[in-house]
Amino acid sequence: MKRFAFAFVSLAASISLYGADAVYKWTDENGVVHFSSRKAVESAIEVRLPASVTTSSQALSGSNEQAPPTLAEAAETLLEKRNREARKELCDRGHADYNSLSSEARIFVTDEKTGAEVPLSDADRKLRQERAFQAIKQHCEKVEPTEGS
Repeated sequence: MKRFAFAFVSLAASISLYGADAVYKWTDENGVVHFSSRKAVESAIEVRLPASVTTSSQALSGSNEQAPPTLAEAAETLLEKRNREARKELCDRGHADYNSLSSEARIFVTDEKTGAEVPLSDADRKLRQERAFQAIKQHCEKVEPTEGS
């Protein structure tokens, strides 16, 4: 599904650059979905672009009204939003790891060779705590790890 969405975003962005006013979609005999600015096969159907997408001909029509964002701009905004969400998740994970490793509780890990649960050594705890702090510095706006963050 992500591949389909990316292909549609890419196609719509390229169409907006080349001035096409219509987008056609069809599925070939192998089940591959195609998009084009021209009706390449009889079974192709016209696809309505989202309202936020403008074509080059619309953008160049000389209208004094501010044009809505192009699909490329909308895709960039969506990408920025996803990056912010991913950074927040990594930040939250860094805080959770740091706080767990800073507690006095014994932490057990699975030994890769034996599969047994073994206590985390002080050296490994310190190393993992430093990695968690580095993740906080890299992904969080607030750098200092705090309890419950």
